[in-house]
Amino acid sequence: MIRIAVVDDEKIILDSISEKIADILNQHKVKYELYNFTDGRSLIKSYLEQSFDLVFLDIDMPNVTGIDIAKKLRTYDDSLEIVFVTNKDELVYESIKYVPFRFIRKSEFDNDINEAIDKYLKKRTKKKQSIIFSTENGKKAITVSDIEYIEVRSHKLTVHTKSGILEANGNLKDIELSVAQYGFIRIHQSYLVNFRFIDVIKQNCVVLDSGHQLSLSSRRYNEVKKALMRFSREL
Repeated sequence: MIRIAVVDDEKIILDSISEKIADILNQHKVKYELYNFTDGRSLIKSYLEQSFDLVFLDIDMPNVTGIDIAKKLRTYDDSLEIVFVTNKDELVYESIKYVPFRFIRKSEFDNDINEAIDKYLKKRTKKKQSIIFSTENGKKAITVSDIEYIEVRSHKLTVHTKSGILEANGNLKDIELSVAQYGFIRIHQSYLVNFRFIDVIKQNCVVLDSGHQLSLSSRRYNEVKKALMRFSREL
């Protein structure tokens, strides 16, 4: 089930966006709940009572703009996917700091909204995918989005997740081939990092969202930056 909120101060446009979203999701046979709001304050109040997975925000609204709403929502949830809807391209740059998932131009509405929802559904599917590791206690499946990085120590794998550490059998070369499709980047002979957790790439290290620093091989610097850009666009 996907919970979706749509915010636009113009009722006709609001209904049009919602109807298009419903049509696309029905074609994909996806279960969803759709909520309409004509102002940002109503959305914020509702969000505090029941969270959403995806929010479509009109940027240019009176009193409380879409950017104001996004700023507030980000204080509650960094993982919320925000799609900005606008007919003013100059506002796009101002909104980037709030990490929007996509922009929908009202002049290219049909093309942009189809692309945005298609990419969102693909990303949602990949978030649910798991990697199976072999441990001394048998097979263990871990959701891809929970793995921060994989480290090799003395021919053993140490899987660092958001909830703890898992010791597994295997070597980094073999695991690299199987996890590359999920957005893991080889930054060093000892590390494979989930791109979702990379905050900063420096000349000699990669800084994760947690603040933890991992060594970065100098010869891999440019390759890692390109990989991060590619995965950020694709996943």
